[in-house]
Amino acid sequence: MAVFSYEVFEPAERGALLTERSLSRVWRQWNDTGFAILSANRGERTPAGNKQALQQLKQRVRQAGYGFIPIVGVWAEEGEEPAEEPSILIPAARKAALTEGPVGSTRLGVPAGVEVDKDVILLRNLAIKWGQEFDQEAIVFSWPGGRTEVIDTKNSVGNVQFSFSKFRPREIAPAYSKMKGPGSFTFESWYWGAPPRSWVEALRRKGEGEVAFVARSINDSVMHPRRGKV
Repeated sequence: MAVFSYEVFEPAERGALLTERSLSRVWRQWNDTGFAILSANRGERTPAGNKQALQQLKQRVRQAGYGFIPIVGVWAEEGEEPAEEPSILIPAARKAALTEGPVGSTRLGVPAGVEVDKDVILLRNLAIKWGQEFDQEAIVFSWPGGRTEVIDTKNSVGNVQFSFSKFRPREIAPAYSKMKGPGSFTFESWYWGAPPRSWVEALRRKGEGEVAFVARSINDSVMHPRRGKV
């Protein structure tokens, strides 16, 4: 059964900032897992077109047997309103082996000396594939243990352009901005997506593949924080 983790944060303007601390809380039911972050957003598409592309990406993730957590990337430009980029964070733990098979070598890209589950390697390969499919310049992938990579999915596909010893969003932001930056916009960081507003919405979103959500304030409660399950 998919489990929704429930975390309470103080209210924030655009939701709660995705930080190492908040991520580790969500990760308590996935011990030492890796994850991928990617979007289906394109600046030249209409909002409706981007929404449809995101739904298609979520379907690909679910078909591959993985779940996801909705997050929002924020791009800023001086004197302009921040631009939001709906994205998903995909834990590298499959709920079931469904329709997507292995993509590429099972050892491709694994850091020297690192032993990882096959689902982690498969997710990295699939995330690169999805990045290409949805016309993205780059994706972010974090190995178990913290090493994080910004991977090219547009020009030198599969090449690691930047790497970091740990997932630190504020350090990764400039590299991500350099790879994906639309014009004079710079990448600020990621924020957790909005939590469900009711049990009904939580159940629907669980059925669509979500495996966790993070509340922004105590008023967002739709579940008992100690149980945190749907």
